[in-house]
Amino acid sequence: MTTETTKTTNTAEITLPEILTANTYYWRPGSSARERRSNEARRHMEVQRFLDAYGEMLAANGITVKFHYEESCNHVYKRLEVYKDGVKKDIRALKKALGIK
Repeated sequence: MTTETTKTTNTAEITLPEILTANTYYWRPGSSARERRSNEARRHMEVQRFLDAYGEMLAANGITVKFHYEESCNHVYKRLEVYKDGVKKDIRALKKALGIK
């Protein structure tokens, strides 16, 4: 008689906010100043919620994230800077620290 044991984990899959990996080159800014500021606030809140949720895990791996999003009348600007132990890295370091493939 053999017994088989299986491990089940209840860990939720971590997903990055779309804005972190998005190419904003072809995006159009909001048509009014109110809409542009609203978009900026919404994008910053998406990233802030993500960092609040996984900040401890990132800090334990020595990861620091700086995010900037801005809309002008004609352009959408996004900048993401990821640092691991003070050395600038790309998005792959963030994914690796969180165990995202």
